[in-house]
Amino acid sequence: MLFTRIGIAFNDLCNNELNLLLGNAGSALQQAKFEHNLIKVYEKEEEDTILLGIDLWSDLGHAIEEGELILYYQPQIDVVTEKIISTEALIRWNHPQRGLIQPDQFIKLAEGTELMGKLTLWVLNTALRHCASYRNAGLDAGVSINFSADNLLDPELPDLVMQGIEIWKVPPDKIMIELTESAIMEDKPGSLESLHELKALGLKLAMDDFGTGFSSTARLLNLPLDEIKIDMMFVKDMLTSPTHERIVDSMISLGHQLNLIVVAEGVEDDQTYERLKQLGCDVIQGYFVGRPVPLTELIQRVVLK
Repeated sequence: MLFTRIGIAFNDLCNNELNLLLGNAGSALQQAKFEHNLIKVYEKEEEDTILLGIDLWSDLGHAIEEGELILYYQPQIDVVTEKIISTEALIRWNHPQRGLIQPDQFIKLAEGTELMGKLTLWVLNTALRHCASYRNAGLDAGVSINFSADNLLDPELPDLVMQGIEIWKVPPDKIMIELTESAIMEDKPGSLESLHELKALGLKLAMDDFGTGFSSTARLLNLPLDEIKIDMMFVKDMLTSPTHERIVDSMISLGHQLNLIVVAEGVEDDQTYERLKQLGCDVIQGYFVGRPVPLTELIQRVVLK
């Protein structure tokens, strides 16, 4: 969804140059886009930081068009069968001048602008194409794709997803759409309808970063979820912190009471894996069972080993 944004600049009465005033108003408009505000008043001291963001925003658009982005895949292991049942598609951007830029940085730049739709479309189709590739190579697994709150406000989203499914022939029930807890809990107009439309296509839905937001049981009951993912901040310390272990245990119990699959993220050692298994966790994700790797390496490690 696109928003109308306004940039404002005031004449300081010391400088009557119209071009400068218009330029400052233009900078304020770019600041509004960068900060995801509808209205922004020009502030000189913020300009350098904003210009860096504008440069990266422009570079991101180029990166999407020119194929500079890449997806890595981190395995998700079924605790009972100890087999890979899915992978999470994780985006990477190695900027030609600035080096590796973290996803949360450039995704924030895209949110609220036309780049968000382009970025999501690229991730969706690339992930489905790669999933089809490793399934054809012999890995019977699905793929988890991260969407943002912005995506749920796009009325064309269900059609775009269906087009991707038809092109790449990935079974809908092998596609998991992940949304952060905060994104789902925002409850913006139309977002719940979008979730139900995605479910109607046969896709599965997961709440990522579970436990870091403000979920309520009543809200969870109204969401068409299939899975919750326990955030790694609780998992990584559960062996040394009884409080963290109790929290993880309660999340697993709540998930099962709601008939949801429970995934634990950030599992980095055998002891944590075994304890989660004892607590009844369904799926494990983390460095202990597999680091994120490009498609070719995933196929080499898992399929051609």
